[in-house]
Amino acid sequence: MEELKPCPFCGSNIVEAVYEDPDPHGRHFAFVRCENCRADGPYGVGHSKVGAIEDAEGEWNRRDGRTCRNVYEERVHPMVQCNNGFMCSECGETVQDCEHYEVTGAWNYCPGCVARVVGWSGRNPEGKEAGRG
Repeated sequence: MEELKPCPFCGSNIVEAVYEDPDPHGRHFAFVRCENCRADGPYGVGHSKVGAIEDAEGEWNRRDGRTCRNVYEERVHPMVQCNNGFMCSECGETVQDCEHYEVTGAWNYCPGCVARVVGWSGRNPEGKEAGRG
């Protein structure tokens, strides 16, 4: 098992691999979760519990300098946009706050592909300009 990097979203070191029971086909799944902000990393898949955890940890730690942009306001129709939405320009991962939980904070990393978000400036829930990236 490799040492886990801090959470790319909040910076916390309180992160751990979470294992899920195998599916009916014998595939094992795991992911890394930050206990501070509850962010989940990409799923790891393996033929064993150890293999799935190692895959999940590798995905969590993968920070290879890739970047993306938040294209939510460009690609989501204004009639269905929610406050502080996010859509990754590279993998298409989309996060919306349509229940008005008022998700706040910067989108520093994509929750899907973990690319660093750069060059985005949008509006926060109060309608004020918010620099991101």
